[in-house]
Amino acid sequence: MKKSVDQLVLYPPAKINLHLRVLNRRPDGYHNLETIFVAVDLRDELKLRRTTGGGIYLRVENGGVPKDSSNLCYRAAALFLKEGGAKGAVEITLKKQIPAGAGLGGGSSDAAFTLCGLNKLFGKPLTEKQLHKMAAGLGADVAFFLRPGVAIGRGIGDQLEYIDVNWKFHVVLVWPNLKISTRWAYEELKIGLTADENYRILDSRILRGLDPHEFSNVFLNDFEPVVFEAYPRIAEIKTSLRRLGAFFAAMSGTGSAVFGLFDEEKKAHEAAEFFYDQADVWVVRPVLSSEW
Repeated sequence: MKKSVDQLVLYPPAKINLHLRVLNRRPDGYHNLETIFVAVDLRDELKLRRTTGGGIYLRVENGGVPKDSSNLCYRAAALFLKEGGAKGAVEITLKKQIPAGAGLGGGSSDAAFTLCGLNKLFGKPLTEKQLHKMAAGLGADVAFFLRPGVAIGRGIGDQLEYIDVNWKFHVVLVWPNLKISTRWAYEELKIGLTADENYRILDSRILRGLDPHEFSNVFLNDFEPVVFEAYPRIAEIKTSLRRLGAFFAAMSGTGSAVFGLFDEEKKAHEAAEFFYDQADVWVVRPVLSSEW
């Protein structure tokens, strides 16, 4: 029987993309993009336990994600044990709340928190730079969740510029129980090898002073036309959120979750009620960088 040595309980948050522009396809097959990540207070529960012995033991509750070695938490733990030279076994219990295949980054967040949590449990053998490199190797969004908040993501999403903002709004998240393949979305986008020379790169100085009510004039998601054509229901959700009073609404990532931003919490809950019998819906708030 394994003897418990130490444990942590962590709550990885979801994210939304206020903006997502795919600039060009790289020779290595990946895409250069520019996005704005915002962490939001919809969270999974992640329990990490360091034990004697060896191996990785994973238990997943509430389904929707792999329960074997292909799970991002498992892969993160295996990479940490290898790169950190850590000795011992790891038990992982993951309770899912963030839906998979929704564009909310749940798997990436779980992986990042696994890396950070294990680094703490094993006495911090790895530096922040090493953790960032490992996170980027696991997935484009993983590095952001090493320090959730608000950040501009460039490159494949792993080149991060965190920004301190004072945005205050309530977020209605609507997930129509559809899973969108990120690979399919990129294939349908058919981006060439050259970037749009007329596209102006986001300036963090402008973003810091940007009023959320101006988001519609600045932000867009290149995947919306592709996904909306294939899944009209997702387009309908965005339209409904605007009609219900959201001052900004967009699909997150490659979908299928859509979010609407509201000034008043009461209005947000009233809008959420509209979707209760047709989709999963949450009213959450942004988690700003200053809170970490």
